[in-house]
This record gives sequence, C-alpha cells and structure tokens, in this order.
Amino acid sequence: MAFHPNCTLPSNEPGIVASSNMRGTLDIVWSCLAVVLLCTWVVLHENVPAEGSTNAPFWDRLFLAAYLTVQKACSFVYALFAPELFTGKAMMCLYFARHVRDLMEGQAGLDNVDWGIYHAFLANMGGFAIEFTEDTATSSEGGFKSGASRAVRDKEDGPLFCTKYDGNKWFIFNVPAVVKGRWREDTQNMELISSAIDNARTVNLGYHTPLSYYENLLTLRGNIWVVDGVQLHYARKQGVITSLPRITEQEIMDKSKGDWVTKSLAILQVSWLWVQLAARTVNHLTATQLEIMTAAFATCSVITYALYFQKPKDVKTRVRITAARYPTVNEMAEMGRRGPTAVWFRRVFLCLGNDNYHHEEGKDTAPALILVCGFIGLVFGSVHFACWDSHFPTDGEKLGWRIACGLLLGIPIPICSLMLLDRTLDMRRKRQEKGKGEVRPGRILRVIAFMLEGVYVLARGYMMLEAGRSLWYQPWQSFGATWAANTPHVGG
Repeated sequence: MAFHPNCTLPSNEPGIVASSNMRGTLDIVWSCLAVVLLCTWVVLHENVPAEGSTNAPFWDRLFLAAYLTVQKACSFVYALFAPELFTGKAMMCLYFARHVRDLMEGQAGLDNVDWGIYHAFLANMGGFAIEFTEDTATSSEGGFKSGASRAVRDKEDGPLFCTKYDGNKWFIFNVPAVVKGRWREDTQNMELISSAIDNARTVNLGYHTPLSYYENLLTLRGNIWVVDGVQLHYARKQGVITSLPRITEQEIMDKSKGDWVTKSLAILQVSWLWVQLAARTVNHLTATQLEIMTAAFATCSVITYALYFQKPKDVKTRVRITAARYPTVNEMAEMGRRGPTAVWFRRVFLCLGNDNYHHEEGKDTAPALILVCGFIGLVFGSVHFACWDSHFPTDGEKLGWRIACGLLLGIPIPICSLMLLDRTLDMRRKRQEKGKGEVRPGRILRVIAFMLEGVYVLARGYMMLEAGRSLWYQPWQSFGATWAANTPHVGG
C-alpha cells in the first residue's frame, strides 16, 4: 500500500515556494543512507596501501585495484558493525601523531627539514619507506641460517615460539606478485633478521609477544622497509638514513584526497541529522528506528572526523628514502621491537595494516586503546535507547530491540575486561615462559571474548534488520517534516 499526497500548485505570482510539511519513506531512507556512507566509507582514513607495479599489464593492474578495494571493503564492514572501534583508533592515531611530532622535533631541526603533525600522521600511515640499493653500505654482521622455520629463543628456556609464517599472507590469501611492485627479498637483511631472531630474549621484546615481534622482523626482510614514525626516528638516529625526508606540509596535503573544506562539509552533513532529530523532539514528532540508529553512527563519525582533521586521506604513494647503510644485528632487532603490532590480521611487508597500533618507548599503549574503544562503545550503544518506547510492528520485536540495546551497552565492558586480563597474562607469560603445550588461561579468555563479539555482531545485525522492517509500520507522526528539512543537506 502506498500513500500519495496531493497539494495545490502555486500561482504564477512572484514569491518563495515553501516545501511540503511532510516527508516520504524514501526521503527518510536516502537521508539516513547518505549519513551512514559518510560515517563508514567516506570517514575511513586508511594507511598508505601497497603501491604495486606501475608498468604491469592491464589485467594485473586491474587485479591490484580489486585487491585494494577488497582491503577497504573489509574496513567498511568493520565500521558498519563496530564504528566505535574506528573512533577509538582515531584517538590513538592523534595521540601517536603528536608523540612522533615531538619525538622528531630535535632531529628535524638538525636536518633543517619541515616536520609537523601532518608529517607525523603520514609517517604512522606508512607514508615513508626506506629503500636499500646497490650503493647501500653492507653491514659486516650476519650469520644467515637456512630453513623455513624460525624460533624466538630465550637463552635459558629454549624456543618460545616457532612458526613457518613467511609474511606473505594478507588475511587468508597469499600476496599476489603484482602487489609487490619493486619489493624483493634482500639477502643482507635476511641474514640480519636470522641472527636477530636466534639471539632474541623474551625480556627484550618490549610490549610485543614473540609472534608479533617475529612478524615485525619479517616485514624488514626486503629491499624496501615500510616503517612507522617511531621506527623512522630510530633509523635516522642510528644513521641507517642520513636525513629525514624533505617534504613540505603543502606537498603532503597535495597527496591527500580530502582537505579541511570537504571534511567540514562532511561534519556539517552528519551533524544535520542531530539537528533534525532535535527539531522533531521539540515538535513532538516521532523519529524512526533507522534515524536513531544512524544518529549513533553520526556520534562516532563526528568525533572521528574531528580527530582526523589534520590527517591526510587516501594517500596512494609513499615517500622513499635511500638507506645509507644496512643496520647491525642489534639495530635490526630494535627496529622490530619498535614497530607496530597487528590486532586482527598478520603483518605483511607491503604496508602498515589498518589494524596496527604503535608503541611508545616505556609505555604499553594497548590497555589505553582497549579502554578508549570500550568507552566509545558505551556511548554508541546508549544512543539506541532512544527507541525504547518507539512503535514496533509487534511486541516481540520491541522486546528484541530492548534486549539488543542491553547487549550493545553491556558487552563492551566484559570484552574490554577479558582483553586487559589476557594482555596482562600475555606479558607475564612472556617473562615467565616455562611449560609448553598446556591450555593457557589466555586462550580461554580469547575464546570467550570472541564469542561475546559474535553476540555483539548479531545484536547489531538484528537492529539493522529491524530498523528497515519498522519503516513499513510507522505512525503518521513519523512523516511530518520540520524546518530542518529545508536546510542545505544531502537527502530528503
């Protein structure tokens, strides 16, 4: 059944014609979809991706484009089901950008180069790469030992972790050749990594687990190193590179696909939804479940946009710095220890993963990231309570919405608690590794956390389905328009 309203057409007299005082179902849908896309796809500020080969055949370049699109689509799905994670990540990105800016301040003055917050953001996005060429001075240290497996060892306790992971997998797929571009394995770096692993002690891994440390080292085995800001600073401090890159703030923003104007307009568009909901409340008009759910996205999105205001967006190429010499074994080990940690996916050598978090010397930043994401999750979940007494097709669906609201508000705290406990046990186990092969408490905690995350995703999925279904059963108050509908925005 469709309702088609009719109104009298205006006369030919000069004047302003006001919009209708009602809105249609598609107006609601389009306005909400526009905001959701801004909050998920457009708000993403991904790290610099793999560059690939520019002179590859057409079909290979097409495959590379599809590969990179799939990577961004994965982030889109995460943002759709858990936007609070991206807001928490944005807070940590700003924190570490400021940390790297301050860390580089003295060295930038000595090298007489520009270095500000834009440079720091780009560095932590993997926007700078150190390249080893035929002219790079060779290190006298090495000691390569052949074999597919490597073990992180402790001199007293023996092997702590052994793996056949070669750093070539992204998610469950092998990295295709076209994505590698000019990257190739470097024999000298392979020798240094082998020696660093054989001499590693768990007490010297910093806040890395043995697996994370191992993966970090593997990303340095090629002729091109994609590093973050902390690693770049260490490489310059030790003389692996002779100067910080000479690039201005204007050149960085020229690489960016979004400036302050576009970001401001996006914030205004997302904020418009809140203005409309406030106007509907004042005029005693009903808001749909879809609008409330979208408002939750908008809350996270506005915060994320504000935190990313100075971060370059969609940079596709990185700045290359030629290495002056190869590192020593100890320097290679330190580069691995200072590198970022992957959360969900294993690290690859082509770029810094979008799920990576960085490390500050002497501080374990993982607990702060967990707590920030947990707090944002509570804020995100609480917005959905605005539909507690809304009109639903059946009482059972209203009960389902209320249960889902409780889950969205209640699950983040247990998940954060389990992750913090697992982190504590992980650090303790790293220092006191004795038994091998037993069922460890950390594994049980991760299983429980994974199950809770699955329940959370199901609750989010139910809300999405219910928000769409409820549009067919809205009372007439949902279709009354307010003055906010006449303000400039995308949608109806």
